[in-house]
Amino acid sequence: MKKVARGLLIGTMTLALAAVFVPAAGVAPVEASGYISEIIGHEPLVLIAAPTHPLARKRSIAPAEVEKHDFVGPIQKSQFYKLIDTELRRIGLRSRKTTLSLQDTASVKQAVSHGLGIACTLQSTCVEEVQRNEVVVLDLD
Repeated sequence: MKKVARGLLIGTMTLALAAVFVPAAGVAPVEASGYISEIIGHEPLVLIAAPTHPLARKRSIAPAEVEKHDFVGPIQKSQFYKLIDTELRRIGLRSRKTTLSLQDTASVKQAVSHGLGIACTLQSTCVEEVQRNEVVVLDLD
């Protein structure tokens, strides 16, 4: 994001689209350092698991129950990891055991579909896998 902001400021870019974490809906656009940001959409995060996972058929799962299971996720130094970590803590998941960290979403979804753990991802990235019953979206409290 720093490179993007710099490009906008020095004029090598005139427009940038970026996915950033916004903690609450209705947050006003930010005006800073000579550029304006505008929220153009919201993307929900979901927890996914293999259809054979013990939590897959449960309804209204408590965060404490989810914490007992292995997680698959992004590399810890990534911005996406920070986004997911912040959001999972916000909904009550205080700790989790990440057994596999992967670079890209496709690999994370594949690992989940093979039963290697639960993942938190953008809802739009797993629509096809849910339709093909390769993964299921967990129903949290």
